[in-house]
Amino acid sequence: MDFESGDLSQWPGRKLPRPDSARVVTTPVRAGRYAAEFVLRRSDSVVSDGKRAELVVDGIGEVGGEYWYGFSTMIPGDWRPDTKAGEVVAQWKGRPDSDLGESSDRSPSLALRVKGEKWRITVQTDPSPVTRDNGAPRRTVWQGKFTRDAWDDWVFHVRWSCRRDGLLQIWKNGKRIASWRGPNAYNDKGKMYLKIGIYKPGWNDPAAPSDVDTRRIFHDEVRIGGAKADYAAVSPP
Repeated sequence: MDFESGDLSQWPGRKLPRPDSARVVTTPVRAGRYAAEFVLRRSDSVVSDGKRAELVVDGIGEVGGEYWYGFSTMIPGDWRPDTKAGEVVAQWKGRPDSDLGESSDRSPSLALRVKGEKWRITVQTDPSPVTRDNGAPRRTVWQGKFTRDAWDDWVFHVRWSCRRDGLLQIWKNGKRIASWRGPNAYNDKGKMYLKIGIYKPGWNDPAAPSDVDTRRIFHDEVRIGGAKADYAAVSPP
């Protein structure tokens, strides 16, 4: 999935507070002619119980399955670090088992985050059929400084599991930065979904401290493959 149609038609799932919260642009782009720009303002209305501007693609994984994901992200030059409230710019989530009484209020299984001047990749899991209190504590599997006005290419190879047989391998700009075995998902029966854009949970509380009141970021070259895919199939060109 990309933006080469020149619009957002490939992304029917949208969690946007304003029409201009996500738009197709011709510069900057990672490849092709178009990329997507996301803008989130603290004054924006709440969408799906949070301050977010995200596009959604459903059915991109399930517990027990093996998948490959690739995309590119750019943090613009005017990005100011927020040491008080971080951002989520990509997140993989499972759908709660509502028939078992499970709540939808859970952190993502896997997330690419920004905090201060660093990228952070986190995992949160639970082997129980019904998750209580948001499952296991959040675990950071990698972090590193980002560069403004430069595209970062990401590849994630995941075998989703809520137990020890899970697998997570991550590449950034062609270099493998993490290889981790262990649980990386909740114990859910249904399909997972991926969201890209900006979610700023610290803004959900109007009184919470934050160093900024606007966020802007770019995404491009989103690719998803199953167990028969490989690095080359999803890596941005």
